[in-house]
Amino acid sequence: MEMHQVRYFLAVARTLNFTRAADECNVTQPSLTRAIKQLEAELGGDLFRRIALITAALLTTWLTLRRDQYRDHVA
Repeated sequence: MEMHQVRYFLAVARTLNFTRAADECNVTQPSLTRAIKQLEAELGGDLFRRIALITAALLTTWLTLRRDQYRDHVA
């Protein structure tokens, strides 16, 4: 475990965002991600739950399609 990995981990925990944490640590996001993954491998598990964010437009489109499918099903 290296000190920069701990600093990166703390920055991600504080910001809840890998890109903002990388900016805060003055490194690129891929470098920060790589360091966190190395730390996770060394410690034997995930340190963060990574989730994909979807845009509001995509969510609206998906909900509209589901609504239309429901209407077709009940009609």
